[in-house]
Amino acid sequence: AGMEAKITEIPPGRYRVMYQTGKNWDSESERFQCVLATAVFEGPKVFEEQETETDVRYSHITLTLHKVVGGNARTTPLGPSAFRRRRRIH
Repeated sequence: AGMEAKITEIPPGRYRVMYQTGKNWDSESERFQCVLATAVFEGPKVFEEQETETDVRYSHITLTLHKVVGGNARTTPLGPSAFRRRRRIH
């Protein structure tokens, strides 16, 4: 509760954003020992790069994981097993 995270260097594309909240984070297994909620934001989130004459501009998206009065992002609940950390293999 009350924490923030910033993710940078996301390649351009359309992404499905899923999240999970819980208690007792286990950093070794990278998962919660007690899962409270798992959900997916409806609709893809689009990250874009736009080159200008002097620099490159990037999309900036802010998401909250709690309900916001007047908010416009809807979520769909998922079962805890639907959320699995995916690792990129280079």
